Amino acid sequence: MDPDRFLGGGMRLDKDAAARATQEHIADPLGLDVETAAAGIRRIVDSQMADTLRELTIDKGHDPRDFTLYAYGGAGPLHCAGFGAELGVRQIVVPATSMVHSAHGALTSDVQLPFQQSILPTGRLPGRPGNQNTALSEESTRSASQPRCPGCPGRRAVSASPPSRRPPGR
Repeated sequence: MDPDRFLGGGMRLDKDAAARATQEHIADPLGLDVETAAAGIRRIVDSQMADTLRELTIDKGHDPRDFTLYAYGGAGPLHCAGFGAELGVRQIVVPATSMVHSAHGALTSDVQLPFQQSILPTGRLPGRPGNQNTALSEESTRSASQPRCPGCPGRRAVSASPPSRRPPGR
């Protein structure tokens, strides 16, 4: 990565500052050199990406080894070999236009303004009476009262759904 051309030259990366921060906050406390610490950071990132793909495949009864992995986005091609190998993926495709696929998706997707409220397992909101249905109704009312998004004149969709039962961080 050319530090002078990051973000099309709009931002200069300070390689020395990054190395100092990695040395001070990760390498030294773990007794590692900065290169080993950086490689460990990358392995952690790749493993987290593999965990996400496991959730989307294995947890739903699919074997990732039966699929081809398509890398896209600015850093997708950088990480796909690491998390693909962890998943046992046999084939990876990196399209020539991979760097713009995420941007294209962001530009063409629906605008969403998410609202969330934690609900205790009893179905009650912390410090408030009521049940889960009341909470969902209140959430719908609150989101409906928010200003419309720019570029979306006259269009508003409100949807309330039960809270996820997934453990935090998954």
